[in-house]
Amino acid sequence: MKQIILLTFLALGLGACRDKPKDVLPDPMTEPSFGTADSKYNTINLQFNNPTVLDSSDWVLYPLTLEELEETEKGFKSSSYGRQYAYWNVAFYNRETKQTRLLSDSLKMLINSISPKNDAITHSGQRTEKNQGLIYYSITTKDFNQDGRLNSDDPKYLFISDLSGQNFEQVSPDNFDLIHWQTISQTKKILIQARRDSNKDKKFDGDDETISFIYVIDKQEIEPVFSNEFNLMTKKLLDNQWTKKK
Repeated sequence: MKQIILLTFLALGLGACRDKPKDVLPDPMTEPSFGTADSKYNTINLQFNNPTVLDSSDWVLYPLTLEELEETEKGFKSSSYGRQYAYWNVAFYNRETKQTRLLSDSLKMLINSISPKNDAITHSGQRTEKNQGLIYYSITTKDFNQDGRLNSDDPKYLFISDLSGQNFEQVSPDNFDLIHWQTISQTKKILIQARRDSNKDKKFDGDDETISFIYVIDKQEIEPVFSNEFNLMTKKLLDNQWTKKK
């Protein structure tokens, strides 16, 4: 009798095992889903450029390559912007905390260059602790000639941020086209060369005047290197020595 009862329990147990669904294990080769909740934007492809790991920091930056988008009935259609090194934003990723952020979520930008270090210091082999911890950007933000586009005909401005993309601010003055910038070793100051549209033709070229500025990072102050009096004296000297007399 005991053997009959034991065989009955074994049969019931085997039946229960056959009826129980097996746990479905995730396939490690399954492609992750990158779709958005709003299907309207699934036709937009983000172009993340090669990452840059920032020295002495947990942050990594990914420039976002710029493409022009045209909205159609079927979604968005993209086309190459026609510039090899043009970006419209920068994505930041913290490899320890996995935190992510954009450089700006409000400013429309054409980012011409990104420099995590002062180029002049890097090329000379010098290092300065006071100038570490900043990223320098050359950015176009204003349609100066009002042609409906941001491009190389519009002024470039110098911006800076910290290594996480925060404290993002414009350094060079409005309506001046950035030509050159360089930090002064062992200081918190930046020398800036910029061109203003002195002949009012809505262009920045050799016919315009170049102005020298100095920017103090800690104070967030900028001022011309040379005073109006000094410039006037120098112009008079140039006219006296080099202008052809008729």
